[in-house]
Amino acid sequence: MTQRTCEHPGCNKPHRARGLCATHYNQVHAPNRHKKKLVKCAACGAEIMRASGGGRVVGNACSNKCRAKIAAMRRGERGKLRTELPADHWARWYGKASTWPRYGISDCGWCGEAFVRRSARGLFCSLLCVQRDARGVRRAQSELSSLVRDCVRCGAAYQHPRAHRAHCSDLCRELDRKDRGAELFRGWISKAERVAIYERDAYTCMLCREPVDLSADPQRSDWSPTLDHIIPRSKGGTHDADNLRTAHRWCNSIRGDRDDAELFELAT
Repeated sequence: MTQRTCEHPGCNKPHRARGLCATHYNQVHAPNRHKKKLVKCAACGAEIMRASGGGRVVGNACSNKCRAKIAAMRRGERGKLRTELPADHWARWYGKASTWPRYGISDCGWCGEAFVRRSARGLFCSLLCVQRDARGVRRAQSELSSLVRDCVRCGAAYQHPRAHRAHCSDLCRELDRKDRGAELFRGWISKAERVAIYERDAYTCMLCREPVDLSADPQRSDWSPTLDHIIPRSKGGTHDADNLRTAHRWCNSIRGDRDDAELFELAT
């Protein structure tokens, strides 16, 4: 079956009515159906000619730029309600896929404006309000940590936002650091003191009574010389020469913090 076309000269559009296509039918039989009139752009206010009934989606616009601007104005800010109707008004949700917000409507925890919650835990209307609230929480935590406390060095009362700060000033912190370093240095035994004790004991292990090997690797050889504390450091022993004696690395390790009597019982 051949499709009927418009009878207007030179027009091959499909037939609509009275032998004419839709375009020529309106021109002949309904000339005022889409009559243009002077209107104002809803974005910039410029006067433009538009057919009656136009702009039903986003409003009359003079350009694509203004049309996009109008659409953005209608959408509003992300998550914000678009109209002046109350948040619980039925007209906000009539005809939508979901007849009512799944998680309800709540007030923003930062700005207080009503918004549609997108999850059960939603507290803020926008990412900006989330960031502002986070900054407020951090500021509050900093204020709580700024409590008055005493300096571990001089005992003076001070206030600082950092909770782990233990000194009232850089000077006290530096003095405390130097004192800790000096205390650590006092725990070292110099090379001269070691050699003197080795010579006193005739380079002999005072635990097994066998000679030590001075040429052995002190880090790997079990027969290299070491200094053994007669009263172990864990039991209050000191680094004094009277409390030190020569011992093989292996013997010193086996003894540990045992007394000599316990070590001899273990050997027998």
